[in-house]
This record gives sequence, structure tokens and C-alpha cells, in this order.
Amino acid sequence: MKTSHKSLLILVSVLSLLVLMSRIVPHIANFTPVLALCLWVGHINRGHVFFWALPLAALFASDAFLGFYPGWAFNYICFAGILFLGQFLSGSLGSFIGGGLAAALGFFIVSNAGVWAFTDLYAKSLDGLILALEAGLPFFRNTLISTLFYSVLVYFAQRYLVQSFDNLAVKRLS
Repeated sequence: MKTSHKSLLILVSVLSLLVLMSRIVPHIANFTPVLALCLWVGHINRGHVFFWALPLAALFASDAFLGFYPGWAFNYICFAGILFLGQFLSGSLGSFIGGGLAAALGFFIVSNAGVWAFTDLYAKSLDGLILALEAGLPFFRNTLISTLFYSVLVYFAQRYLVQSFDNLAVKRLS
């Protein structure tokens, strides 16, 4: 069954709201569904650029609430890159897991490079960049685990919840 644009919009909106809330409420550092949602939205994009705006707006709203930080633009470049990466997923569970691994690793490198580039915490040298990456390693574990966990969860949400929305819509039309 072909997934309707309206069903996808509803699901992307709900998941974007959950991303917003997941960043605002107290949580384990770097354990959020942000990267998985960006990956999934990129996957289902298929010409609907508006879908990209929802998770990015949720991220921007949460950063506005929490406060912007040095190098925040690097994170948004990374989020946009993950949205773009999602377009190349085949739709299989394996592709979401592989995409989740790539998203977490890419985010780790780009976000820590942003801290290195936009703060005075590290020398502006290769050694300083390496130190910034080493300092980010404890956060990478949670980013990786949460991205893989939520990538699998979002995969099944797409597979089952969207079908349920469509079935409900078909029943209402009958």
C-alpha cells in the first residue's frame, strides 16, 4: 500500500514534536532520537522539502529554549547532511542501521570539529583537533546507542504505524 502524503506529514510532525521534547526534558547526555529522525525524514522525503523543515525547526526551537552554543551551525550542517543521507537508504532495516552508524559517526566528527573550531578550549592545530575528538568520545557512545535504537524504532514506526494511519483513512472513506 502506498503511504499517503498526509499520513507521513502527521507522523513527521509527531516525531518532530517528540524530538523537541526529548531535548528539553532531562535526559541522558546525547541520548535523543534527533539523528534517527533526520535520517528517516530524509528517507521518506521523496520531493517533499517541507518535511526537512519540521525536524530542523524542532531542533532550532529546542536550541532557542536551551540556548545556542559555540559551533551550533556545525550541528545544523550535520543534521542537514543526515537528512540528505537518508535519501539513499534502501528502506531495509539493514540500511537504517548502516545509516544510523554513519549518522552517529559523522555527527561525532562534525560536532567535535565545531567545538574545536569555535571555542578556545583547544589549540587550532591537528593536536588540538585530536584532543577535541578524544574529549567527545564519552558522548559518542550515547549518540551511537541512541541513534541505532531510534533508527530501528523509526524503521518499525514507518513500517507499521504509517500502514495503520493509511488503513484507518481507507476505512473512513469506505
